[in-house]
Amino acid sequence: MEKSIVMRETIRKKDAILVLTTICALLALMISIALREKLRSLDGGVIATFAANGCVWFFLFAKELRKKPYSLVMLQWFFCLSFFFLAPVAQYFTNWFPWIAVRSDEILIRTNIVLFIWTISVLLGETLAKKRFKSSSNGIKKCLFPKIFSRADIMSENGDRLESLLPVLSCINIIVMVVFVRQVGFMDLLSRSTRTDVRFSSAGTVSMMIGGMLQAACYFSVVISVNRFLKDNRKFIFLLINAAALLVTYFPAGLARYAIAVLYLGTMLTLFRSWRDNRFFILLFTMSFLIVLPFFSAFRFGTMEAFDFFKTAYDVVFHISDNLVEPDYDAYTQISLTLEYVDTYGFGKNHILTVIFFFIPRAVWPGKSFAGGADVAHTRGLFDNVSFPFPALSYIDMGFLGVILVGIFVGYAMKKMDALFWDRIDKSGKAVRAYDYLYHVFLTFFLFLCRGDAFYVWSYMTCYIITWYMIVKASSIRLFRNDRYMARW
Repeated sequence: MEKSIVMRETIRKKDAILVLTTICALLALMISIALREKLRSLDGGVIATFAANGCVWFFLFAKELRKKPYSLVMLQWFFCLSFFFLAPVAQYFTNWFPWIAVRSDEILIRTNIVLFIWTISVLLGETLAKKRFKSSSNGIKKCLFPKIFSRADIMSENGDRLESLLPVLSCINIIVMVVFVRQVGFMDLLSRSTRTDVRFSSAGTVSMMIGGMLQAACYFSVVISVNRFLKDNRKFIFLLINAAALLVTYFPAGLARYAIAVLYLGTMLTLFRSWRDNRFFILLFTMSFLIVLPFFSAFRFGTMEAFDFFKTAYDVVFHISDNLVEPDYDAYTQISLTLEYVDTYGFGKNHILTVIFFFIPRAVWPGKSFAGGADVAHTRGLFDNVSFPFPALSYIDMGFLGVILVGIFVGYAMKKMDALFWDRIDKSGKAVRAYDYLYHVFLTFFLFLCRGDAFYVWSYMTCYIITWYMIVKASSIRLFRNDRYMARW
């Protein structure tokens, strides 16, 4: 027994070393390629603050990687390392920042200080969560949402009850697939440039939420079917139906990047249970953001028929470093622009509340603001579909106090949700809880939530949370708990 534990720990250390070595190699490769460009004169204060933040984030990422194969906390530090260190360092060296091109040394140092305060605040939130959370069964009652997550039907050690809804969910997915094919067209669904949204209501928010909940229903149908199939290989009919509906209705090349990550990476997390014992996930996650997602982004500008697969693949793989100065990596720039926005216009109003209560119409709430990133972008005459990370969102409303308070909340929430998953998980996969399905949604959404704009990402994430809750509550209906009904399926 002791020998097997030692071997397992050795394997985990080797996994961690392999992943860290790979990531370091990628970082070195990208920076070395970026350095081929004409360099600007470097400021010692900028370099020092970049180096300090980068070292702290790398240490925190490596520390979390040794503890768990994947977690929200790990993705937070992965995001900081990628979007707040690697990308802006390359942009600084090449003297080219997304949207705005040149940034002064003073604003870069101020941005790095804000990020350092954010990091300390997140760590403080994690520490508070760690002290308050107990690994005993009573620990659930001390989580963020005690009236919801302490309910037995939601935090049950066995989520097999959700399988009783597969016949209903499968019928819904078939109907949705037929509607999408008839209204959009089969070939148009396959490319993001030709795909159009199906409107379910004249009200934009209502239509978005219905569409988001139907997408979530398809996702949960697939992952529940996957778990059912893994338990009994003969029962594959629901997996076949729901997987077909997913591929037709939500083909990867026709989706936004967040949807690709949630639908397909979330399904892979359910399918490959071995990822709970190794460090393959974070390596796949890194490659997804460097190669896979940029590859699918190319479908925004061309039809499936005109798409050149090999040319696009070559451009993505052999021009990785070029992506670091593209708008996809504008999170750091948006924080610096937010600092200048506050200097000029003062603090914003209701941006955080607008994110939380996005569903309230402006007719009811006249003071409801627009997305924070759009507000900042409009003052610069920029395209308004920009990122707006948490530090920017918190700073625009309350300055440094907002950065501290929101950072503590984010750190606290991440640690709680990670603990609720990892402290009670059955790594064999035989006992699946309802929360396990939701945690993978949090995990795949989280990096996009960190990048922002949270106004848009949180609205879609809420659709998944509501749908998950409805499925869990529906599975408690007496009809679906009937043994004779369950035996038929």
